[in-house]
Amino acid sequence: MKESGYNKFSSISRQVGSYFRLAEDKGYTVSNILIVSPEFSNDFITDCELDVVLNLTLLTASSLQNILDSFKKSNKHKQFPHKLLMRDVLIQEDRIIK
Repeated sequence: MKESGYNKFSSISRQVGSYFRLAEDKGYTVSNILIVSPEFSNDFITDCELDVVLNLTLLTASSLQNILDSFKKSNKHKQFPHKLLMRDVLIQEDRIIK
């Protein structure tokens, strides 16, 4: 939730942007940045959708846990198909679990 005069997304994007530049300066290619949090406000999600530089993906902690539990029970994949986490701004766990 945005507070007047303060945008939490702006501080997070500055911090993540700093990590992004540091990794690229070391010769790494960053294709996607995954942020895990207990929850995300609608404003935060919208701001992430509008950020075209960092290529951010958001995942709630509970969704991450549910995805992990489903993956452990499944025999379909030997290795987690991590590219599934790079499709949307906000990961919908039911789409991944399928």
